[in-house]
Amino acid sequence: MKLQEKAIQDLLALKRHECQNESYWQDFIREFHQRQRQQVIPQTAVAGWWQSIASWFEAIGPSKWAYGAGLAYAGLMVAFLVSPRGVDHEPAPATPIRYEVVPEAEIAPVLEPLILPNQQPSEPSSEDEHSF
Repeated sequence: MKLQEKAIQDLLALKRHECQNESYWQDFIREFHQRQRQQVIPQTAVAGWWQSIASWFEAIGPSKWAYGAGLAYAGLMVAFLVSPRGVDHEPAPATPIRYEVVPEAEIAPVLEPLILPNQQPSEPSSEDEHSF
């Protein structure tokens, strides 16, 4: 164990004395910014959208899932209780109705029975009075 600690201390001492030239740091910064831009700009719109949703779901803890489910259930119950029970029917549109006024039929005058010359007038029978 002591040997590993000694090796690590020697390596750190060696690294302290190393110095990078200025071009190394400029290249490092340029490459770093290029990688950042590539991460921000997704390959396709769908992949970026999917990645953002996946990261959002990963950030949500279990208790927030329970609260969200409870709120969703409460919202559904309120919508169910407030919604109307039956389907509202609109009355049919009024259509104009034609009423024709017909004058009363004139009552035909009662005609006297026709008596032929070789016939004798007869008295009306009870059947004649009731037939129409």
